[in-house]
Amino acid sequence: MAVTALVGGIGLLIRKSWGVLFALLAGSASIFLGLMDVLYDSLNGIYGRLFSAAGTDVAVEITINILTLTLGSIIIWYVWTRRRTLL
Repeated sequence: MAVTALVGGIGLLIRKSWGVLFALLAGSASIFLGLMDVLYDSLNGIYGRLFSAAGTDVAVEITINILTLTLGSIIIWYVWTRRRTLL
């Protein structure tokens, strides 16, 4: 995800068409990572520990899940709706 975001950012800065592709790939990789993390946490009962002694760690985990899913979606929406302007 980090590599595709870096390549996409460079491509968008120098206005290359592959910059849009790699930015979209970075957004989708972020969503994939978030979904895999949610699946892991769900299957291993991580969310059930929210109100226990490890509650702070679980809150951080939930925040990370929300950020990866939200930011990935925002990146895809932003780049796709402005692809002509970005090139």
